[in-house]
Amino acid sequence: MAVRGAAASVWLAPHIHVARDGDDLVVLDVDADAYFCLPQAAVSLAVEAQGARLSGLAPDVVQALRKVGALAEEGVARSGAARLVPSRDLAGSLAASVRLSELSDLVLSILEALIRFRCQALKEVIAVGGATQVTDQAVLERRALVFRTLWPWSPVQGACLFQALVLRIFLRRGGATCDWVFGVRTWPFSAHCWLQSGDLVLNDLAERVRAYRPIMVT
Repeated sequence: MAVRGAAASVWLAPHIHVARDGDDLVVLDVDADAYFCLPQAAVSLAVEAQGARLSGLAPDVVQALRKVGALAEEGVARSGAARLVPSRDLAGSLAASVRLSELSDLVLSILEALIRFRCQALKEVIAVGGATQVTDQAVLERRALVFRTLWPWSPVQGACLFQALVLRIFLRRGGATCDWVFGVRTWPFSAHCWLQSGDLVLNDLAERVRAYRPIMVT
């Protein structure tokens, strides 16, 4: 538990992301591919500069963050539009038909994801398909439905991170992009990720992902 003391305002290092769940502070270190939790550290927390700066932290919390290399001497506000609360999903919907080119794209997407998983660090994996571009919503939803239709037949499955990577690559091959959202919750601790466009969840249930506090969006 954090001790009382003068509140501090600090900048986060670029590879550090945080989320508040109740009074607990959860930290994601992308470079280390690791989460850690500081119980009761977020009692007076204020997140500023779009997640780049924290204020209201007790001195011992600042010391703990500095010790693990989570802080920077200075920084700038992080870019990115505010994420909408997920309210829709594609549950129960499938593509009426699948083109051969789409099947081929999914196979290639799975192969690319396997290679990236084995050869790249998390910070490189999450950068895939994240370039800003104008996305045709109809194309994006079509691709997501095709993915939902074909994915159960994939010989390679995996946890949420791998599935999201495959779908993001598949969307990129169709000229579409979306947000990759990472979320956490505590007691018990759980981390999850999903793809989202606006308020539409592409590969999960909106009701389920709303239980998580977003910690990083790429």
